[in-house]
Amino acid sequence: MRRLLLLLATLLVVPKSSAEQTLLIGYLPYRSVADLDMARYPGLTDLILFSAEPRADGSLDLSRLAAVPWDRLRAFQSAGGRVHICLGGWGHSEHFAAVTADDTLRARLVSEVVRLCAKHDLAGVDLDWEHPKGKSQLAAYGQLVAALHAALAERKGLVSVTLASANQLPSNAVRYADRIQLMAYDMPGPHATLEAASTRIDGLLAAGVPAHKVILGVPFYGRGVSDRSRTLPYREIRLRHRLEPGQDEADGLAFNGPVTVKRKAGLVLERALGGAMVWELTQDASGPDSLLAALRLGLDAPR
Repeated sequence: MRRLLLLLATLLVVPKSSAEQTLLIGYLPYRSVADLDMARYPGLTDLILFSAEPRADGSLDLSRLAAVPWDRLRAFQSAGGRVHICLGGWGHSEHFAAVTADDTLRARLVSEVVRLCAKHDLAGVDLDWEHPKGKSQLAAYGQLVAALHAALAERKGLVSVTLASANQLPSNAVRYADRIQLMAYDMPGPHATLEAASTRIDGLLAAGVPAHKVILGVPFYGRGVSDRSRTLPYREIRLRHRLEPGQDEADGLAFNGPVTVKRKAGLVLERALGGAMVWELTQDASGPDSLLAALRLGLDAPR
């Protein structure tokens, strides 16, 4: 009962504008865009639509996002919320290497991204190349980040880079990216522990990445500890198991419960990071079991 009252009190408070809040960024995958209902995600400052993809000729493949109800996003945007387009992702990064290595193709991709942002009043672009290989591809990635930064500067557009646990970033990507979203999940062992997240953050900061650019990624799903191919949304884990608030493992699945999510929010505040990112919104539980609500509550805690 106490948890429910705290949650209701949080959601009923008049929300601050996104500019006043610590960032809370959520991905929405293409399979769910047609059913978009922003009222389900109170406290969200940024929404990332997943995903578009570069074609071999440098053009932008938007076919997976054809069902986006852009009109339903306008109220969120009018209230200060930011909407971004993601490029790439697992299984959607095939042409990054060729396009970024060619000046003409890279310029076409940048031009199409800018045109899309202008058309739908998007706040910017998130790059999720999974995964650049070798120095030449990393250098080309940095060139893409720099080119997008320059092209979007006039409309104050943002460039974010989503960084998987195995990836590195070239110095110009760090310099020109506004946000570096750390996928602090899918790591060895229980895949998203607080300790592992802290270690990865420390590694970025020690490498010279400014703290305000770092966004801590939090999973809304469980992954098998021994069977790494096994995953389950948090909402399904809640339905199948009676969980304690501090519990982060059940039936061989490792996940983040509300206590750990709040501790990760505390880590964001303690290290003065830019905010938190979640993959992904539709995997959350509803009502008093919502991880998004727990994360927002933790990010809004007094400093």
